[in-house]
Amino acid sequence: MRRKAPWKFAVAMTLVAVVGAACGSNNAGTGAQGDSQQSSEQQPSEPDYQQTYSQVRESYHHMFETADGLAGAIAKQKNLGEVSSPAIDTRATLGRQLGEHAVLAAFAMQKGLDGAPDFEAAAEALNGNTEDLTATITSVYGEEAGNAFNKQWSDHIRMFVDFTVGTASGDQAKREGALRELGQYKQSFGRFLSEGTGLDKAAGLKADDVAALLQSHVDQLTKALDTYKAKDYTATYAQIREAYAHMFMTGDGLSAAIAKQKNLGDTTAGAADTRLTLDRLLGEHAWLAVFAMQKGATGSADFEAIGAALSQNTDDLTKVIGSVYGAEAADAFNKQWSDHIRMFVDFTVGTASDDDAKREAALNELGQYKESFGKFLSEGTGLDKDAGLKADAVSGLLQSHVDQLTKALDSYLGYQA
Repeated sequence: MRRKAPWKFAVAMTLVAVVGAACGSNNAGTGAQGDSQQSSEQQPSEPDYQQTYSQVRESYHHMFETADGLAGAIAKQKNLGEVSSPAIDTRATLGRQLGEHAVLAAFAMQKGLDGAPDFEAAAEALNGNTEDLTATITSVYGEEAGNAFNKQWSDHIRMFVDFTVGTASGDQAKREGALRELGQYKQSFGRFLSEGTGLDKAAGLKADDVAALLQSHVDQLTKALDTYKAKDYTATYAQIREAYAHMFMTGDGLSAAIAKQKNLGDTTAGAADTRLTLDRLLGEHAWLAVFAMQKGATGSADFEAIGAALSQNTDDLTKVIGSVYGAEAADAFNKQWSDHIRMFVDFTVGTASDDDAKREAALNELGQYKESFGKFLSEGTGLDKDAGLKADAVSGLLQSHVDQLTKALDSYLGYQA
């Protein structure tokens, strides 16, 4: 008999009702099993949090690849211009990496506050993001600047950890000490990123402007933790979404300055904004979905709030589709996208409650969904004829998305395919 993972599971019908309300989804029948979907037959295993966060990061990065392909097809169909250039790619890279930092930091702080067993793995994922950011800075300014960046950036993460420890333990002196250090950090890092790189003289990026952006980042993450501790979860996820979007804005400003300094071109040319909007929103979908599945499986009190945030992301994506293809296409997108979220919830409920039939049914539905949504996004929009975006290509990207999220949950709960 299979052993359940060591968690307190939520009641299945309660989870379904909550997410149904949050996402506004409809019931759907089961369909044919996807070609490469996971089997629901599982073997006993301990949770593998390293694997969990590897999948979390992979699922996030995969949605940027998906967004880039979709943006390129839309740009070709609508004659919007290029979606890729040295300047645009720099903007996209910094947005992706800085956005990931905000998300991983926010959830690592939650895990630290809760004393969760996956805190160390979440922190290591955050360190992996720091290494990626360091590589980007090094590629532009060299190894010495990369090392300086890494030291300061890593130290500010340590300050957030100190803030979390002080908050969790009720140690007001430790909290205030961490905030003072973060105040000093924003000034020193502002000078490094402005004067140390020459961006102040070459592109007009002033240290005070960088410091102000960092203060917003500090405010957003600390408020997200404080509201989480206070159980004001709606405010928590509003702050985390704001922190994520803010880091894209920060990436926009930094990439524009670098592009000016290095003569890379215009970061806003052509279809750059279309690409970055889809990047940000599809990336946000991935991290909201994967952490919502964790919260649902463990019966966390903030599950409803993160489900509502995921629904808000769906609304934002729907507006983008509507702005390009009109209200009818937007409605069709919203229905299918919301329903695939419901399928992930069913998978989560089945996994957490040891219900093989429910797991299997959810995977079957997701296999059917990838085909129908692939046809909608390709043939229903005309992107197949106008830009060569085939339904099979879309369904393949969706299968990867399904695999990543389901594997992330299985490793988190201690199930192994």
